Amino acid sequence: MASARKKLYVFHGADEFHVAEAAKALVESLVPPADRDFSLETIDGGVDSNEDVARVVRDTIGAVKTPAFLGGGKTVWLRGVTFIAPRRGGGDDAESGAGRKAAVEQLRALLHEIPDGHALVLSGATIDARYGSIVADAQKMQKAGEAEVVKFEPPSKWKAASAAADMLAAEAKRRGQPLPQDICRAIVARAGTDPRQLMSELEKLLLFTGGAAPTADDVGRIVSPTAATEPWDLLDAFGDRRLDLALPVLHRLLDAGESEIMLVIFLQQRVNALLLVQDSLARGAAEDASGFRWRDSEDVAADVDDLPKKVSAEVAGWQSRKLVAQAANYTRMELRRARHVLDNAHERMTSVAMPSELVLELALAEAMRR
Repeated sequence: MASARKKLYVFHGADEFHVAEAAKALVESLVPPADRDFSLETIDGGVDSNEDVARVVRDTIGAVKTPAFLGGGKTVWLRGVTFIAPRRGGGDDAESGAGRKAAVEQLRALLHEIPDGHALVLSGATIDARYGSIVADAQKMQKAGEAEVVKFEPPSKWKAASAAADMLAAEAKRRGQPLPQDICRAIVARAGTDPRQLMSELEKLLLFTGGAAPTADDVGRIVSPTAATEPWDLLDAFGDRRLDLALPVLHRLLDAGESEIMLVIFLQQRVNALLLVQDSLARGAAEDASGFRWRDSEDVAADVDDLPKKVSAEVAGWQSRKLVAQAANYTRMELRRARHVLDNAHERMTSVAMPSELVLELALAEAMRR
């Protein structure tokens, strides 16, 4: 945060988790624990009715303009603000809409009336940032050195997993229990990228291990899979050659409405990946299992039927090491037979009256048979 105390701090943006966390960290840095009973007022801004909006604004104005109980500086935190969001569609009649707008304008006017030594902190994911808004006024005050405005947006979709793993690593380090990147990535692959969910899963995992370094097996046992990531459990059960695990996961996925066609495609892709790993190691196109990685951009799949001719050099380390271990569970002939079984199942799902669920279950059992 800024080196000198400001009158106004605004945290906003679509990344609700980091908006809330950053505002909380700032408030804790502005007000020492011993002073919080008398020098800090926290007001919940998560209101919607016009009556509640008016009350919250009145309380905020009163809190900002009232001196601290023992004198000196004072901080007012209006947190989780929802009523400064742009209003879309109907919902309010003209009179009540005008009342809400008047309350927001009163709050906007307060920004320029904050007494010296006092600080107002506003935080919310949906604070209106358009021209003529509270955020726009705060940005002008920021140029004058009186405010600080911070916006948090979630990373782009293709960077989300990497950013989530980095966040996990930073939080684990802060807790005094650093995690290697491969474990952080495994947690994200299983639990998804929602920050609050990840913090909950991290806490469960660290409690379970009791100070010991978590393993990949710990992640599989403790971290709850999301609906979007549970197909990875099916693929890993297949790769680990554990039919006793694969069938229950398959049934859960089908009960949740997953497509049989998509699941068989995922399985076909995993078989191809395992064949690719086997071929790459056999021909020296990749490092060995102790530090698996593709060698430069060599055409590692040249001799593997129907596989891509190029493979990215940026396969995550934990994923490729996992594939190496899984590839060792099958012979090359067994993988080629599994691919044939799954290809036939895919075709039967689109051309035979037999239920696709039954076709997939039988194919999975046959593909994993020794």
